[in-house]
Amino acid sequence: MQVTRLLFMVILSSLYISDAAAQEEYWQQDVQYKIDVSLNDVEHTLDGVLQMNYRNNSPDTLTFIWFHIWPNAFRNDKTALSEQLIRNGKTAFYFSKPAQKGYINKLDFKSGNVSLEMEDHPSFIDVVKVILHEPLLPGKERNISTPFHVKLPYNFSRGGHNGAAGQSYQITQWFPKPAVYDKNGWHPMPYLDQGEFYSEFGSYDVSITLPKNYVVAATGELQNQEEIDWLSTRSTTPKKTKLKTQKNKNAFLAPAKKTEEIRSDTQLKTLRYTQDSVVDFAFFADKNFIVRSVDISLPSGRIVKAYSFYRPQFADDWAESLKQVKDAVLFRSTMLFEYPYNVISVVDADFGIGGGMEYPMVTNLSSGLGKQQLMEIIEHEVGHNWFQAVLASNERMHPWMDEGMNSYYSYRFEQRFTEGKNVYRDHRAGLFPEYGQHQGPYQPIATAADEFSAQNYYYMAYHKAAGWLEALETKLGRPAFDSAMKRYALDWKFRHPGPDDFKKSLEQSTGKDLAEHFNLLNEKKITTDPSPKKKIVSGLNLGSERPDSIDYIHVLPVPGYNTADGLMIGAAIHNYTGPVDRFRFFISPLYATRSKQFNGIADLNYTWYKSGLIKKITPGFGFSRFSSLSGKDSNDARISGGFIKFTPSVKLTFRSPTLSGTSERWLEWKTYIIGETGFSYNLKASDGNYYPAKSAIQYRYINQLAFGISDFRVLYPYAASLQ
Repeated sequence: MQVTRLLFMVILSSLYISDAAAQEEYWQQDVQYKIDVSLNDVEHTLDGVLQMNYRNNSPDTLTFIWFHIWPNAFRNDKTALSEQLIRNGKTAFYFSKPAQKGYINKLDFKSGNVSLEMEDHPSFIDVVKVILHEPLLPGKERNISTPFHVKLPYNFSRGGHNGAAGQSYQITQWFPKPAVYDKNGWHPMPYLDQGEFYSEFGSYDVSITLPKNYVVAATGELQNQEEIDWLSTRSTTPKKTKLKTQKNKNAFLAPAKKTEEIRSDTQLKTLRYTQDSVVDFAFFADKNFIVRSVDISLPSGRIVKAYSFYRPQFADDWAESLKQVKDAVLFRSTMLFEYPYNVISVVDADFGIGGGMEYPMVTNLSSGLGKQQLMEIIEHEVGHNWFQAVLASNERMHPWMDEGMNSYYSYRFEQRFTEGKNVYRDHRAGLFPEYGQHQGPYQPIATAADEFSAQNYYYMAYHKAAGWLEALETKLGRPAFDSAMKRYALDWKFRHPGPDDFKKSLEQSTGKDLAEHFNLLNEKKITTDPSPKKKIVSGLNLGSERPDSIDYIHVLPVPGYNTADGLMIGAAIHNYTGPVDRFRFFISPLYATRSKQFNGIADLNYTWYKSGLIKKITPGFGFSRFSSLSGKDSNDARISGGFIKFTPSVKLTFRSPTLSGTSERWLEWKTYIIGETGFSYNLKASDGNYYPAKSAIQYRYINQLAFGISDFRVLYPYAASLQ
């Protein structure tokens, strides 16, 4: 009996283990796209048809699919995008004209010949639920199609159109795309400027019809040999002709009488691009592009064709772009895994965010930044073909897994290719860390993109996360760390890893418990970088840029004048330059040529950043001295009277309810200690006249308690105080 019972329990236990293992088995959905789209470069619109085969690899039965229709993020000033832009101080979209906005419409989802019902998302205009006419069972597929029409916005954020005639196109996040469904359920999300993406892997077959003389860079492999041959001849840009501007309701700029531009060809062409195992599809079209290409031989011997598309006015900056692409591809191919696609492109095109923005196999970069910074950005954006395009983590929820990891390898790249100089790292360090260290407040590295303040998004998700990885490398040793990262990359390529997957992979590779180090991701304040010793440099400096290893003391000549002191000559000495130091000072000594005394003003303060209700405590000390009276005494000597003022203070600034908020409340105690010197008048017996004599200084003080509230938001700012 006991043997039977034991046997039963063993069988039951094995069934439970088997079932648990099945539940934990990784799966992801698969989508196959066929898209035919036409570009109208007069109306700045797209018209297309999407056909999609959606395979349900999950263990769940699906009754609906969430779709992202992100062009609607540009429909009006009530969208999540618009609200975030305003929160971050960007007003261009909010004040844009109706013709500059964008949208998507004419959607008619069908499965076969059956129309599918749509439901609006309760919060986001750019997300829609498509109700399936019958449940989609595990392991089954469903064909879904829809026409669509897109009015392209002026490029306020990543995608749209711009240029003198509005005919430079950055076509990104442009078609209806299903949200990710994973073990945590659906992930519908609005389009945002701060916060990137999370999309399903799939295959794309995209046909693009547009005027024949446009040069196109896109995700995927171009299937038109004639077009490939033509691109190889694009070493110069055709001559521009003066065109009469055509008035149309969608024009971004007020129509000019004439403009020099390349006339669009009346003939059309259709370009076909195909690609498997990518999470998105983007393309860029411009009649001005010069095209360069080079073959990259990977360690395995496989050849990758690299393209560089740029406008002629930036030719000097882009001269070494392909070398940088080649070096970046080979570096990460050695460190992680070989670049998995056959084509890679970098494209010069202005877009709302500035800097660079990655898409599978193609990356968009703003020009006009200078050659060195362009090279830094090319390397970083090419690197995103590993971190997010192939290791496709949820960027919106875990931006550190994308930007932080990629920034770490940008640091490693520069150590190898710039003789140990971390130009990219120093550039970011000079922009962000001191602002974060000195001004606070801190947010954990493992914060969702939209929950970061604008400052902390770049500081924590990029720089601090890279520093966290450097600390992990130090903890494990570089050989063990590199081996573990390569194992993680190989195991999770073309999948959707999360933080737990990353931790588990590293622990399995190294045999170490890394819980303590991973817990740092959730700490508000962590130290991952050594504090550099700074040197002090004085001199005339009017700019705001400074190396992270230098504190500038600025010295400027300052004149002054009042009737009692006459002309005053002196200097202003200060450190009021971003990034802001905890200790700030402004001192201006002035020598008065009439009163023959030293006057001046000074203000010194130091800030402690705190956690909790009080954000910061700032004690300060002010000083000023000037003359207000002037005369000659009985001996015909010049004398003066005036004031000297000391103002010790302490200010408490309270934390805003939200880290991304712009409101502020403060309480300040200030004491004014004022010493005044006047004149007394005495009769001189020899001439019977009264002459002034300098009286003894008399002090008085005034205490002041003030409470203030302000909101320096970009729309309708205000400030008020009660004293």
